[in-house]
Amino acid sequence: MISFYFTKSGGQINFGYIDANKYKGELIEHPVVDKYYWTIKMNDLKLNSTEKSCDPFCYAIIDSGSSGLMVSQGLYDKIKKQIKMSFPCDELKSMPDMEFVLNGKIYSLTPNEYTYEHFDKKRMKKVCKVNISTIYLSRFKEDFIVIGEDFFKKYYIIFDKDRDSVHLGYRN
Repeated sequence: MISFYFTKSGGQINFGYIDANKYKGELIEHPVVDKYYWTIKMNDLKLNSTEKSCDPFCYAIIDSGSSGLMVSQGLYDKIKKQIKMSFPCDELKSMPDMEFVLNGKIYSLTPNEYTYEHFDKKRMKKVCKVNISTIYLSRFKEDFIVIGEDFFKKYYIIFDKDRDSVHLGYRN
C-alpha cells in the first residue's frame, strides 16, 4: 500500500499505511481494471456539457509521476469541442469545472486547478492554458486519460496492491 498526499509546496508519500490526518470524509475504493498501470474505469469526463465524453466508458490511469493531464487523441478532440484550450485569464471564472466520473462517483477540478498561466509573446499578454496534452498508448483501444499531479494536489490517493484498487478521498 502506498498513499500520496501532495500540496503545492511539497507533500508526503507513505509506504504501508494510511494517514487518517491527511484526508476528510470517506475513502472510496475503485477496482483496478488494468494492472500494468493503476487504471480504473471512468464513466465520463464532464465539462459543463450534455455531450458524453466517454461512450460507453474510458480508462483513467492514476499516475503520481505525471505533472498534468494526458489524454488519448479521441478524448482530446472531444474536450476541445467543449472548452477553449487557451483563453484570456480574465475568462477563467467562466470556465467549467472538470468532473471525472469514476465508477459513478464525481471528482472535480476547478479551472484554477486544471489550467496554468502562460505569457504569450505574440500578443504580449498573459493567457491561461488548459494543462492537457495528448499521448498514445497502444495498450488501450478505448479513450483514456492519465491523471497526474493536478488531481493529486486535491485528493488523497492510495494504491492498494493487496486489493488491486485505488482509494480516493478529499485531502485536508
